Amino acid sequence: PSESVDYEISVPAWMPIRIDGHYNFTTIEGTQGEISVASVRGDIVIKGGTGTITGKSIEGQVIVENARGKVTVSSANEAIKVTATSGEISAETTNGDITLTRIDSASVEMATVNGDIVYDGSLAERGHYRFTTHNGDITMLVPENASATFSARTYNGDFSASTLPLKGPPRSEVRSGKRALYTLGSGSAEVELESFGGAIRLRRAGAATSDR
Repeated sequence: PSESVDYEISVPAWMPIRIDGHYNFTTIEGTQGEISVASVRGDIVIKGGTGTITGKSIEGQVIVENARGKVTVSSANEAIKVTATSGEISAETTNGDITLTRIDSASVEMATVNGDIVYDGSLAERGHYRFTTHNGDITMLVPENASATFSARTYNGDFSASTLPLKGPPRSEVRSGKRALYTLGSGSAEVELESFGGAIRLRRAGAATSDR
């Protein structure tokens, strides 16, 4: 009870991995199979993986890199970061930020109560993307030549997209709590953005930005 034990385990790259525990700080690297990790207290780091990738921690951050497949990650009180990953992605936390960068996906859902959301990735044709936060900002970097319909709603924040040629109502006419629709290009992808107490910012990927 007064000591901890570290395990370092080498397995074949193809082997599926499942780890469950109450106080597990877990790092998985270089595997090509399915991965499932669940912990009550402890960070989870997954580098690699193919197929179904699941990481759940209550008191710990969850980090996923270079995965391919269906990725489902959640945390109650820490941040979530997903990088260089392709496939369907679902990320949810209560008290923490969610950051997705270098993403290639046609289906992404991110939700947090007290935290910011950042998305830097693809907008696939006929793809579906849903980002919601209660007390936080949403920042989305939109790729060049992307076509999407943006449904934006904020109650106590503002909406900005100065670097994008959006078609829709003037920003000054968007009322608090009312959903506004904007179209970029043909509007193929569907993007839903909602924040109660924060701002929503759309920016062209690679464009110069400044912090609030």
